[in-house]
Amino acid sequence: MKVTLAVLSPILIGLLILLLMYVISVSQGNDPFQFGTQAQSSSDTSASSGSSTPDYGDDYWPDTEGKNLACDAEPDMKVVSVESVGNDLVVTVLVTPSDDCESGTTTTLDDDATRVTLRDSGGDTVADAVFDFSSDMQTIPAKGKRIKLSYAPTQFYRPATELEQTFQDDPAELIVKYVYAAASGSGASTSTGPSSQSGALGGKSASDDEAEQDACNALQWQVAQDKSKASGFMSTYTTQLSSKRQGMVIDGKTWSCRDILAHFITLRDKHPNVLLIWSGDWPTYDANPTKYYVIISGESFGSTDDAWNWCHSNGYGQVDCLPVNLE
Repeated sequence: MKVTLAVLSPILIGLLILLLMYVISVSQGNDPFQFGTQAQSSSDTSASSGSSTPDYGDDYWPDTEGKNLACDAEPDMKVVSVESVGNDLVVTVLVTPSDDCESGTTTTLDDDATRVTLRDSGGDTVADAVFDFSSDMQTIPAKGKRIKLSYAPTQFYRPATELEQTFQDDPAELIVKYVYAAASGSGASTSTGPSSQSGALGGKSASDDEAEQDACNALQWQVAQDKSKASGFMSTYTTQLSSKRQGMVIDGKTWSCRDILAHFITLRDKHPNVLLIWSGDWPTYDANPTKYYVIISGESFGSTDDAWNWCHSNGYGQVDCLPVNLE
């Protein structure tokens, strides 16, 4: 009996050791009795992974972080300032990529005939010109970019100083309408050269039926605005500086509404009290059946002699300046 116990003791000890190893191995997620199967499984898993998701390296998926992607959608424009500079109107526009573009994208202004029209809240055009961005390409980042556009006197429809005063508190009240690749007849041709204000892009004058109608509308608007002030010259003298109508030919020049309006704006810049009237509204012009847009200086004089003296002192001849009252 002693001999049997002596022989069995090492066997029992060995079994206990194996049992302990098995418990430890199972607790670690391994099965010590499946030698070879684990290695095969690992190999199969690696092969399976390689066939479904190949390793193409770090450059396979494009890294767009920090990069500006281009967007072809037309950008958004908002007026942020309006200035009277010399005889011109300089408008600063904030250009941003369209809301239709993905976040972080850029857009480009590079067309050679982009017509930019500014309108007030009532829909009346106050400025209109065609700009060539092909020679001054503008890349617009995601955060936007400010661009200065300069309008010459034949390209805006109210005195620049008046526009500056009207919109200085809230320039964004001006509505921007723009058309890329404006074809001939839609604003691409020019009647005057571009403005050349420093740091601003000048445009060509739009010269189509729409632009002429806008100018005619602007003349009527100005007449209505100035009528109350003009009534003060029913009993006193002022001076008449111009008398024109659409289609009138003088020295080979056919006057358009745009020409008449530009002349008024130029004289208003020179003489701040200048007013625009329609001759048909005032008794002094009743004898002439043909009606005109008349520009008066808005200066008040007690006699015709005083009025003539003002004409002479300002360099006007008798053809260009004469005393008048509106009664």
